[in-house]
Amino acid sequence: MNHIKSCTRKTGIHNLSTLTSPKPHLHVDASIIKTGFDPSTCRFNFQVKTHLQSGDLVAARKLFDEMPHKNTISTNTMIMGYINSGNLSTARSLFDSMVQRTVVTWTMLIGGYAQNNRFREAFGLFADMCRHGSVPDHVTLATLLSGFTEFDSVNEVAEVHARVVKLGYDSTLMVCNSLLDSYCKTRSLGLACHLFKHMPEKDNVTFNALLTGYSKEGFNHDAINLFFKMQDLGFRPTEFTFAAVLTAGIQLDDLEFGQQVHSFVVKCNFVWHVFVANALLDFYSKHDRVVEARKLFDEMPEVDGISYNVLVTCYAWNGRVEESLELFRELQSTRFDRRQFPFATLLSIAANALNLELGRQIHSQAIVTNAISEILDQFVNFLDHSE
Repeated sequence: MNHIKSCTRKTGIHNLSTLTSPKPHLHVDASIIKTGFDPSTCRFNFQVKTHLQSGDLVAARKLFDEMPHKNTISTNTMIMGYINSGNLSTARSLFDSMVQRTVVTWTMLIGGYAQNNRFREAFGLFADMCRHGSVPDHVTLATLLSGFTEFDSVNEVAEVHARVVKLGYDSTLMVCNSLLDSYCKTRSLGLACHLFKHMPEKDNVTFNALLTGYSKEGFNHDAINLFFKMQDLGFRPTEFTFAAVLTAGIQLDDLEFGQQVHSFVVKCNFVWHVFVANALLDFYSKHDRVVEARKLFDEMPEVDGISYNVLVTCYAWNGRVEESLELFRELQSTRFDRRQFPFATLLSIAANALNLELGRQIHSQAIVTNAISEILDQFVNFLDHSE
């Protein structure tokens, strides 16, 4: 017992106060060396990002160039700024200058190419990524697949599909949906249906992709059957569901089906969505239901240039010229994109009425709005028939 007390006295408070703990900054410094984290670089990165968010690309690049130390996040941030501004060439130059790239770096630039319909470059960059030993993740794969829109790119889609299976992402819903959508866009419905059938999980995006594929390729009965199957399985339709199924209904010339979809749209509270309402408007217009089209147009909580275009054309097709012209004059007072105005429809009205003055007015407006290319031939033919 005395021995214990003696030991206690030798290591008492007085002696303990002379001990020093390890210096915390030595541990932090070691972490900086190991991870590349530098507080000043982090602050610079934040400031560069702030400039980019405010739209000041020049200030962001100036600060980036002046940074004493950069890391991968610094360059990734700057690359993303150029991608968002549409300057893919400078983004690629920065990318090529990097010694180390992360999966995020590759995915960003692949996405930049994909979003700008440059799928060949996106696919080429993806191939480079794999050759450099960087393993794509599910975001990379889905991003790449979003860029496939051309019919002759089906082989590339199949290559990506093989890579998906190899990496074990063939059960990942987001990747499978992107694959399905790519097969549909490249008009490979057989492969799309096979994938759809074997997907372990589905959601409304899955159904929408195949439904849209069916509709665009004219498999209208398949589209409508899939629409009903979707409802039976309890998947909630979206604006894309309604647009696709109404397109199928137009081609089937089934007015009653369109009216049923209209009721369903109202029930699901989608009539407020201008995209869906325009699809309904187009359905009624293509079935020459002028009264129903006008009623829907008047009830739409929001209209856009497409809404006007559809109804102006509907009136013109059904010989109601004055109403068509009156609605076009109303359209002219809006702020909608004038390049999307139905000049061709109005020129047809002028041609049928042999109204040269109206034709010249339409032609002049088309020139002012740079919409001349689509109606030039029509206007020349009009002049030939008017002389």
